[in-house]
Amino acid sequence: MTGLTLDRLSLRHPGAARPALEELSLEMAQGEMLALLGPSGCGKTTALRVVAGLIQPDSGDVRFDGASVLHLPPERREAVLVFQSGQLFAHMDVAANVGFGLRMQRRPRAEIAERVAEALDQVQLRDLGHRQPHELSGGQRQRVALARALVLKPGLLLLDEPLSSLDAHLRGEMRGLIRRLQRETGITTLVVTHDQEEAAVLGDRVALMLGGRIRQVGAGAVLWNRPADLDVARFFGGCNFIPGRSAGGRFDCALGQLALPPGAPEGEGCLTLRPEAIEPGEGPNAVTVQVLETRFEGLLTRITAEAGGLRLEALMRAGAARGAAPGRALRWRLPAEALWVLPGV
Repeated sequence: MTGLTLDRLSLRHPGAARPALEELSLEMAQGEMLALLGPSGCGKTTALRVVAGLIQPDSGDVRFDGASVLHLPPERREAVLVFQSGQLFAHMDVAANVGFGLRMQRRPRAEIAERVAEALDQVQLRDLGHRQPHELSGGQRQRVALARALVLKPGLLLLDEPLSSLDAHLRGEMRGLIRRLQRETGITTLVVTHDQEEAAVLGDRVALMLGGRIRQVGAGAVLWNRPADLDVARFFGGCNFIPGRSAGGRFDCALGQLALPPGAPEGEGCLTLRPEAIEPGEGPNAVTVQVLETRFEGLLTRITAEAGGLRLEALMRAGAARGAAPGRALRWRLPAEALWVLPGV
């Protein structure tokens, strides 16, 4: 197990208008699994490649267990990168693919055979060692790529969008497998993803990256419900932003005076709450809204409404959304425990 520190990493690709990484800092504890989450082009994969030693940063440092590794080539970093595509060798069977790194280390044949069998068993492919990569499904190929990394017993496992090429059913299976393997092996694991659900399922913590910087780090539920700023809130689907002023546990705004949860910051700010937190009916923090639009989204219905000159969006199950129709006045409750104030916005 290896602790990882990224210390103010900066990198600008030749000819690029903006840096790929800008003063990026991040800490990972030994044995932790952290999801590096962000949209395409935010610098996630670049950061992963810097950690692996495939790219050198313009400035900053990468430390394993407190010691800088910038001077070390990739093969000496005890970090293994699993690429998005898996990148299996087409001319080798599964067992040969998994054992490739051990052969490069000139391990004895008996040890290679034993460790390959163990790794294939870990990813539930024990009987497929003789298969060629083209004979495997997408999910099986990704399992082989994982086995090829695990067989080296690295101190740090780096996963670059490992499930993006799989369908929804296989993604669910692979999330469970990756989570189980990480718990069993205790390998410090950094997984890059653009998928919010995947990040929440896989990561002990989630680090949100926007524009080459880490914007917020914490448990998935914290980033989801307690965003650090408007950009973070919008990335996680936030859509209800109400300007006003917080004082004495109340928030004065166009909707009236709303009760806040304990500890809310005071002063000018922006109140936000997730659309699925809004409830129909009377009670504390109830407001009258006029429905503008409804949209069926599978298990939930999205309702757009107006109140106090503001647009609000709610996501409700079929029973709760019953009766919502354009032009109709409804009473909605904004639970105090679901409210979050972004100060100074």
